[in-house]
Amino acid sequence: MFVVIVRLRVRPGRIDAFLDGIEANARAARSHVNSFWTPAFPEDPPS
Repeated sequence: MFVVIVRLRVRPGRIDAFLDGIEANARAARSHVNSFWTPAFPEDPPS
């Protein structure tokens, strides 16, 4: 829901770049969490 709301606030030409930034942040956050937490199932880290 959050992403949908934000998409409406971003100019059409910048939506792709904005979403790429969100994906990059998600990957960085996941790698950061994994560096401190070893889940029982690495392919399914805690949210």
